[in-house]
Amino acid sequence: MNDSFPKPVLGSLYDVPETFTVTKTRQENYRIKTVFFDKALPCSPGQFVMLWIPGVNERPLSAYRSDPLAITIANVGKFSGRVYVLNPGDRVGIRGPYGNRFELHGKNVLLVGGGYGLVPLSFLAEEAKKRGVKATVVIGARNGKDVILEKDFEIAGCRTFICTEDGSRGLRARSPDVAAALLAKEKFSAIYGCGPEKMEEALVQTARKHRTPCFVSVERHMKCAFGICGACACGDRLACAHGPVFSAEELEGNPDFGKTFLDWGGKRQSYE
Repeated sequence: MNDSFPKPVLGSLYDVPETFTVTKTRQENYRIKTVFFDKALPCSPGQFVMLWIPGVNERPLSAYRSDPLAITIANVGKFSGRVYVLNPGDRVGIRGPYGNRFELHGKNVLLVGGGYGLVPLSFLAEEAKKRGVKATVVIGARNGKDVILEKDFEIAGCRTFICTEDGSRGLRARSPDVAAALLAKEKFSAIYGCGPEKMEEALVQTARKHRTPCFVSVERHMKCAFGICGACACGDRLACAHGPVFSAEELEGNPDFGKTFLDWGGKRQSYE
């Protein structure tokens, strides 16, 4: 890794949450829902916002769309469970957007997602369609009922491959393995990945083998969102301020990527 610390992409230190009102929700599967708000926020694929529910907490969420703003939430904990049950008319605080974005390179790209990591990739697929970029997507999930956003990629004109770990839907495989098989047969101008970090690590390794530019969105615990607290550290990078999107080159030699992370209490944990 580079010995010098990169310049962070900072939001305003004086950012305060702005009130957004829920207009509608859409069920994606048994535990994942998309929430649409009453106004736009100028964010791009890969960026995130901080959503605040007074008296509950504030957490980072990837932008699903920008106009109007929408986020997609998985009901997996206390905070996400509270967001999951939002109804039209409910109000929340939102600040951002934060972080950098996915930049499209070339005219034939491969999108590889796992679980709700498909959310920013859906946003990217929409942008690819607008710019005349051909996109192939690999949708990965543990099982068939966990597959999400398939319709989005269909609308965006993507060639789609679905894979599940148990084989209950599509191919019985993991998304990096399907990506490797595709790369062995055809050339892509760039690869974009989002999902569990071990999945991203495997994808980066495959991209290096095939000498294909690769960009992944690294998910870490983000508390401040603008590079102050250090909770989202990944080696000498901060996911909120230097990312969350990193190139394979930026991650090469990173001692934490795919290996360890800091939990909410700041204690180092292993992905193994």
